[in-house]
Amino acid sequence: MKSLRFWDRRAGYSLASVGLLLGMVAPSVLPAFASAAQLTSRSMALSSSVVSDTGVTYDIKFTAPSSIDVGGGVGIEFCDDSPIIGQACNHPAGLSASSATLTDVKVNGTTLGANKGSIAKTADTITWTAASSGTYSGGDSVEIIVGSITNPSTANSALYARFTTYQSADISGFTGGATVGSYTDSGAVATSITNPILVQAAVKETMTFCVSGDVGGTGPTGNCGTDHNGGSAVNVTDPKITLGHGTPAALDSSAIDTASDWAQISTNAVAGAIVSMKNTNDGNCSGLFRAGASGCDIAGAGGSAVTFNNGDAKFGMYLGSAGDAPFSQATPTGTITPITAYGGGTGTQYAMGSAVTSTYGDPIFNTTSAPIANKNVKLTFGAGASPTTPAGIYRATVNLIATGTF
Repeated sequence: MKSLRFWDRRAGYSLASVGLLLGMVAPSVLPAFASAAQLTSRSMALSSSVVSDTGVTYDIKFTAPSSIDVGGGVGIEFCDDSPIIGQACNHPAGLSASSATLTDVKVNGTTLGANKGSIAKTADTITWTAASSGTYSGGDSVEIIVGSITNPSTANSALYARFTTYQSADISGFTGGATVGSYTDSGAVATSITNPILVQAAVKETMTFCVSGDVGGTGPTGNCGTDHNGGSAVNVTDPKITLGHGTPAALDSSAIDTASDWAQISTNAVAGAIVSMKNTNDGNCSGLFRAGASGCDIAGAGGSAVTFNNGDAKFGMYLGSAGDAPFSQATPTGTITPITAYGGGTGTQYAMGSAVTSTYGDPIFNTTSAPIANKNVKLTFGAGASPTTPAGIYRATVNLIATGTF
């Protein structure tokens, strides 16, 4: 029995010695960061996850359990194989933080601005160093916003960001990979780099333009080519007009006779449309031509607004104000702006510039360099004769040409 007690005692001594040895050895074999805490609420938002995209902003957020001091900061490393702190890191192909810029730093949502600190960067790491007003305390929410980063060049690949925080005495120990030094807190996030989803659609270039006779003083009562019920165009009538008075209607020196037509325009042309007027007659002149004459016995009014008086042998046109097309299928939008000469003045001033006989005619109004939809504008033609205007049948064929700039 004595021998047994002796053995027990020796065993106890031996075990106690082993325990003491472990107590002495353990601190020397454990990593220096064994007491580091996890950063919580970690995230990294990218302004673009598109493969190889440039000028990308990375918005890094976390809540830090421990504080840092002035000159301390955060080490950020990008890997494509592992988020585990202290392991070797395979840096993502194509990623570059070499030109990264520190956009801002926020602590608990407050922008630090001029006190945001600074960053040092390599192709694959960013080290943020806190300025005197950029330190944070344990439990604070920290946001580091870094711009001008180039995304990795491998599509559909993982992108890990490892975060380690440091006091000022330790921050120089961070270079990335297995070299992370003595850090305070740590954590990692994962995101992905992808190909963009290309969504395509087409909108056709459109131009709808019609000319109608004067229908009850309002012009076309539906949209060009369709009415409000989706059928055929309603009340878009023959724009042929006859100038004159009496029976049969004729011009003389006692009056200026007028008649009106309407134009309606819609276009999605980005820079809008210009409408020009072309006057074609056998005399190749801007006024009213009489068969057998060598020119226009009733002359065009000219390129400036002119007031017609009784006895003037002249022909011209002016534009009234634009209005919405009734029963339009889409809300009328846009503005019609008359070219100055054809603005009408008080409603007695006409123009008929010499350019109306040119290849593309004389511009009379535009849509103010913008798209337009379902707008009507009234065109009033006027003519008179002098006491010596030769008798005969006078004609002009007036063609309106709408040209959009898409």
